[in-house]
This record gives sequence, structure tokens and C-alpha cells, in this order.
Amino acid sequence: MERNGIVYVSSNTTERQFRKFNLDKRHGVRKDLEAAIDFFRDRIIGRYLRQINMLNNEAFDNGFTSMAICCLLIDTFYQFEHGMAQTTKNHVCYVDFLRNHMGDVFDTQEKADRFYVDIRCGILHSAQTKNGSRLSAEQDYTVQCINKGPDSPISVDVKKLEERLILYFDEYCERIRYNNTTQSNFVKKIKMMFK
Repeated sequence: MERNGIVYVSSNTTERQFRKFNLDKRHGVRKDLEAAIDFFRDRIIGRYLRQINMLNNEAFDNGFTSMAICCLLIDTFYQFEHGMAQTTKNHVCYVDFLRNHMGDVFDTQEKADRFYVDIRCGILHSAQTKNGSRLSAEQDYTVQCINKGPDSPISVDVKKLEERLILYFDEYCERIRYNNTTQSNFVKKIKMMFK
């Protein structure tokens, strides 16, 4: 975002500052890793989480827009997890992320598939949820099948999904510091940005 002739890549980081990050590993240390994590946190909070939170706290009717942002955020998280410039094979990647990183919520393949097709693709490509699946508020679950049996549509509590994404985000930011694969993929994605 450009403001007063200066390009910002997050609320607090200019493109010029970003391009100076030294993320090459020397003697097992990446000099500007903490600055890159701060940039990432600031970018995710500013572009996604703050917006979702404001929408969820404003009015019940904002659930649709809030869920659209959540869906974009999940794509973003997948790309950082795997060090990818963009998501390809969207269905497989998306469901993989939901099952591997939010398996407590998406405890069955069917729920993850339904979320991808009915919620994510429905909202982002058709401007509505599909196949009887729906968004909800103030439920005691995050994702639940509406009917018993196969091919049941799902109901997703928007606020609870936001809360679960925040838990993932906090865990991921911490994992960047100590998990070599996570850190390498994070750096790979960071280096692909703004080429």
C-alpha cells in the first residue's frame, strides 16, 4: 500500500526495509529472522485478523465477508507452510492444510472437503455458500455436519473459526523460530515476495 510516496508492505514495514532483510543462514543464524517474523505478524494482523475481528464484532450480517477473508488467510498460511509463491492444486492443498493444521476442527476428510467446496469455493467463486452448507454464529461448535450420514452439508461458526485461525497463527509464528523446515519454508516464501 502506498502512502505519501512510500510503499508499505505491512502497517509498520516499508518495502525498502523489507528488501534489506538478511535471511541468509550464517553459523546457524538468520540475522533478520525476528524482523521478518515481526513483519509477517504485522502483515497478517493488519490485512486479515484485525479486519475479521472488526467485522465479527460489528454486526451479525458481516459473517459472510469475514469468512471470505478467513478463506484467503488459509490460502496464505498454506503458502507460508510450504514455501510457495502461490497455491496450486487448490483442493488438495487446502484440505491438506485443514486436516494437518486444524485437525481438531476438521476431524474428518468429509468436513474438510465440504469446507473447501461449499464454503471456500462457494464464497470466493459463487458469492454464496453451496450445497446446503451455511455460516453460523454463537454456536458451541466450530464446524459441524448438519445431517447424519454421508454428503451432509456443514455449518461453520464464523467467530470460532477466526479464533482457531489465531491459535494456528500464534503457534506457527513460534514454530518458525525452532523448526528448521518451517523456518526454511517461511524464508523461501518471504524471499519470493515482491520480486
